[in-house]
Amino acid sequence: MKLFGKVEEINVRYTVIKTFDRRRVIVPNSMLVNTPVKTLKTEPLLR
Repeated sequence: MKLFGKVEEINVRYTVIKTFDRRRVIVPNSMLVNTPVKTLKTEPLLR
Protein backbone atom coordinates (compact mmCIF):
# COMPACT_ATOMS: atom_id res chain seq x y z
CA MET A 1 0.00 0.00 0.00
CA LYS A 2 1.56 3.30 -1.09
CA LEU A 3 0.26 6.20 0.95
CA PHE A 4 1.59 9.74 1.02
CA GLY A 5 0.44 12.40 3.45
CA LYS A 6 0.87 14.05 6.83
CA VAL A 7 0.30 12.29 10.14
CA GLU A 8 -2.63 14.08 11.70
CA GLU A 9 -3.35 11.95 14.76
CA ILE A 10 -1.79 8.98 16.57
CA ASN A 11 -3.91 6.77 18.83
CA VAL A 12 -3.29 3.48 20.61
CA ARG A 13 -4.78 1.35 17.82
CA TYR A 14 -4.57 3.49 14.69
CA THR A 15 -2.93 6.50 13.02
CA VAL A 16 -4.81 9.06 10.93
CA ILE A 17 -2.99 10.29 7.82
CA LYS A 18 -4.25 13.25 5.80
CA THR A 19 -3.36 12.74 2.15
CA PHE A 20 -2.40 15.54 -0.22
CA ASP A 21 -5.87 15.38 -1.80
CA ARG A 22 -7.34 16.06 1.70
CA ARG A 23 -8.64 12.55 2.44
CA ARG A 24 -8.28 11.22 5.98
CA VAL A 25 -7.04 7.63 5.97
CA ILE A 26 -7.13 5.51 9.13
CA VAL A 27 -4.23 3.06 9.21
CA PRO A 28 -3.96 0.35 11.89
CA ASN A 29 -0.73 0.72 13.87
CA SER A 30 -0.02 -2.98 13.27
CA MET A 31 0.33 -2.17 9.56
CA LEU A 32 2.79 0.65 10.31
CA VAL A 33 4.86 -1.65 12.53
CA ASN A 34 5.01 -4.50 10.00
CA THR A 35 5.76 -2.50 6.82
CA PRO A 36 8.61 -0.13 5.94
CA VAL A 37 7.76 3.54 6.51
CA LYS A 38 9.74 6.35 4.91
CA THR A 39 9.68 9.74 6.60
CA LEU A 40 10.04 12.80 4.40
CA LYS A 41 10.57 16.10 6.17
CA THR A 42 11.35 19.53 4.77
CA GLU A 43 11.56 21.41 8.06
CA PRO A 44 14.87 21.60 9.93
CA LEU A 45 15.23 19.59 13.12
CA LEU A 46 14.70 21.55 16.32
CA ARG A 47 17.24 21.23 19.13
